Amino acid sequence: MLELSSFFATSKLKNYYHFSVNDITKVSITDRRSFVKYFFMKNQRARSKDEKQKRKEDILNAALQLLLQKGKIASVQQIATASKVAKGTIYLYFGSKEEIYLTLFQQQWDPLFVQINNAVTKKNSQISDITKTIARYVVESKFFLPLMAACSGMLGRTADKEVVRSYQQILAKNLEHSSQILHEKFGISHQDGIQIFLRTYAIIFGMWDVVYMAPNVKQVFAEEKWTAFPSNYEKELHETLHILWAGMLR
Repeated sequence: MLELSSFFATSKLKNYYHFSVNDITKVSITDRRSFVKYFFMKNQRARSKDEKQKRKEDILNAALQLLLQKGKIASVQQIATASKVAKGTIYLYFGSKEEIYLTLFQQQWDPLFVQINNAVTKKNSQISDITKTIARYVVESKFFLPLMAACSGMLGRTADKEVVRSYQQILAKNLEHSSQILHEKFGISHQDGIQIFLRTYAIIFGMWDVVYMAPNVKQVFAEEKWTAFPSNYEKELHETLHILWAGMLR
């Protein structure tokens, strides 16, 4: 152990990787290879606030790209590999893969609420302007629908209670704010304002499930020549949302 400490303490690696002899005593080192592996992992930790934010964004982007490529939620190890960090580094920023994907989904919700609020408060805006805004955002966003599908059952099945609590608190804050804007514009009650958004989400998800069928289901429909189901998601979503919003706001 002493000989190994002396080797690394006097090596050029000391200055390059910014470690000291004290680092060596923190782990059990059996050979030089295991020490270098340990230190590379140690050195992956971001130091400044900007570096930490960049690392966090890299992890989120890697998780998102894996979802788009594979069509399902990736494991922490897969996310670590894709973002080129050690698995342990992921846990410095997120407690689980569920927290990663719910964070991504929250990032999709926030701008949608902003766009809805802007459409509601815009001078001379109509209900159709609001529902078109929602339908357009959901379709034009590359990530909203994939994340919605991936996260749909996560809250009740696998996510940690504290992760769920944090996600729901942020969502509730957005709902409270937007329902207040609806109240000021249309005079509806606070509870009706909350309900219109909850039902909007149900329609977004339900209509997606109808239009974007699994390949094997699509094949059956094609073979049986069933054409009754809608194919234009944005059009169907807008029209269905308009029925809901017009009914609740008038």
